[in-house]
Amino acid sequence: MKVIAQPFATWDPAEPDFDSRLRDLTESQAVERVVLGFPLSLGGREGAAAREVMAFSDRIRSATGLEVVLVDERFTSIQAERALLEGDVRRRARRQRRDRVAAALILQSYLERTR
Repeated sequence: MKVIAQPFATWDPAEPDFDSRLRDLTESQAVERVVLGFPLSLGGREGAAAREVMAFSDRIRSATGLEVVLVDERFTSIQAERALLEGDVRRRARRQRRDRVAAALILQSYLERTR
């Protein structure tokens, strides 16, 4: 069986209905767990951004009751940029798509590791 990761949606966590929208989505799609990119430094250390993601993972866990898996996201933005460049995507569109492509790369690496 082949599995391909692709972006589903992008939402701003500051939106007032973020938690309920996330809960509704995870229920309607029968989501089993949530995978988040974990921003470590190049040396593998946790900094301020990693602590923010840990707090965000707690928020997701509280809103959905689901397991949240943190996956090292080092270099995914660079990989996403390269993929978009290879696809001849214009600069403006690359900026808009980079995070979604990086998220797909993070999920794909998780799925491959757990297969």
